[in-house]
Amino acid sequence: MSLASKQELAGITHKLFFGQDRYKETLDQPALTVPAATSPPINVYAPVFGRVTAPPAGVVLPRSRTSEDLTSLAASAQDQIDLAAWSLVAGLRYTDQQFLYGAVGTLPVDESRWSPKLGVLYRVSAQHTLYANIASGMSPNQVSSSSNRSLPSRVSRQTEVGWKSLWLEGLLMGDIALYRLQQTNMISADQSTRANNFDFTVDGSARSQGIEASLTGSVTANLDVAATYAYTDAAYRQNAVYAGKRVPNVARHAMTLWGQYRWNDAWKTGAGLYLQGARFADEANGTTLPGYGRFDATHTWARKLGHGQSIEVQLVLRNAFDQHYFVSSHLHVSCWIMPGEGRNVRLTGTYRF
Repeated sequence: MSLASKQELAGITHKLFFGQDRYKETLDQPALTVPAATSPPINVYAPVFGRVTAPPAGVVLPRSRTSEDLTSLAASAQDQIDLAAWSLVAGLRYTDQQFLYGAVGTLPVDESRWSPKLGVLYRVSAQHTLYANIASGMSPNQVSSSSNRSLPSRVSRQTEVGWKSLWLEGLLMGDIALYRLQQTNMISADQSTRANNFDFTVDGSARSQGIEASLTGSVTANLDVAATYAYTDAAYRQNAVYAGKRVPNVARHAMTLWGQYRWNDAWKTGAGLYLQGARFADEANGTTLPGYGRFDATHTWARKLGHGQSIEVQLVLRNAFDQHYFVSSHLHVSCWIMPGEGRNVRLTGTYRF
């Protein structure tokens, strides 16, 4: 539920917002444990298909279940004040939640938190705007402790300053921002149970900071472009084992270049290049996923049928040069690596009515 209201107080206009939301999710993930003999070790960099076999008939497989249940009740309030070229925003959110993650018998964690936010925006001109904001929040940790208890949520605080601008009479929009995200209550290996790699505690913290820039819009009446770049410095601060290490799966450099040309009212062609630098695959920073570049292309035909109806057919070519690359890895197990798709073609059709 939400309520928005515009009020005049002492000659100042207040744009007020009040909201309340309730969220509930119940997720049970059953699993069967197969004999090791049916699932031999596999080299993830050069897998050999057919080595995994089905268990023999009649074998009773051990069953397990992991639950991930969240019940949350939250209330929020916000006020926005516009004073000439300035806009000020202040908000506060209160969250009370119960979270359960783990096997049968794991105890839930009950927690509540106030999360404030504050923002300021200054319109330098019709084409340029400066802004700054501070916000905090929380997010459940999807692990449990050695004492079979779900762990408290990860807590975050982000500070950001940026500049938005319009170019070519508003056809192009630019955006550049500097940010710092600090997180506490991050999971860390429980040193009291070193024999078990999946026992955790929340004595860790991390910091991510960097710069993000983008330029999107139209260069001509027929040519649309989009370019984005991000530099990210993400590292663990406090951690029982990995203090000072780089956060896995976060590349320092990432860039996207995309363009689309409209031949006429029906046909358009797009092409894009996705670039990502090298990043570590595991918390110990012992395995590196190499950087990669991927080239995609699209060709689209669309027609309006009248009365709000339209039809669109699109041909998509992904990874046109069949690059061999890795998308991501498991946070704690360096050999669980997800390879990227090879060259592939997709044809889709959409009818809107």
